[in-house]
Amino acid sequence: MKERHPQTQGIWTSAGESIRFPSGESVVALAERLTAFAERLRCGSYGTALVVAHGGSLRVLVCCLAGLGLSSWREMRIERASLSIIEMKGREGKVLLLNDVSHLAIREAVK
Repeated sequence: MKERHPQTQGIWTSAGESIRFPSGESVVALAERLTAFAERLRCGSYGTALVVAHGGSLRVLVCCLAGLGLSSWREMRIERASLSIIEMKGREGKVLLLNDVSHLAIREAVK
């Protein structure tokens, strides 16, 4: 990123929800798109759903489903291949598990 897009230097620490990479969408635009998806999840027609996405998208989706403000997206960490569980009861979402990577340690123990 430093070489290809030097103008993004420091963007994660200074831009808040207005972060926008060149040719990309802002966090606010991402949240608008994910809010529509969250509404479909809330309707309950999916039953149990598995969502696989990038960390930033997942953090924003957790905010949408758990009723957190968008500013909270930066306050959580979601690692690659981690598991997070949000239980939906009606329109309310409760975070049961966030960023669990314990299953990754099993692979290390087998080696």
